[in-house]
Amino acid sequence: MISIFPEKWELVSFFESEPEVLDPGQPWMYNKLTFKYQKEEHILHAVIRPSYGDFRFKYFLKNILIFDVDFHWVDECKRFCEGGKEFLLLRFSKTAKLSDTMIFTKPNIYIRTGNILYE
Repeated sequence: MISIFPEKWELVSFFESEPEVLDPGQPWMYNKLTFKYQKEEHILHAVIRPSYGDFRFKYFLKNILIFDVDFHWVDECKRFCEGGKEFLLLRFSKTAKLSDTMIFTKPNIYIRTGNILYE
């Protein structure tokens, strides 16, 4: 299970929308959250399953899919807002041996990631 996860207000602020929740009677940590962030013709869809450490992001420009990525074994998710940039930092479990990933919504939608293995 994910060890660090943003507060509800942080995610709502980041995506500028309330999520669609699979089971409204359950806490977000044990749910499936679907967010949609839209800025003009740019759309970022996010599906988050915190208890599994699973994140999926789809980015559309003018209704054309630009990227579709899945991240598994996420151990930490933190929201940052600094210097005009806003992003989620995904940190993976040590057994995954993957580098951190950042999902930006401001100033633009983009992902910074890599496959650097930590020893």
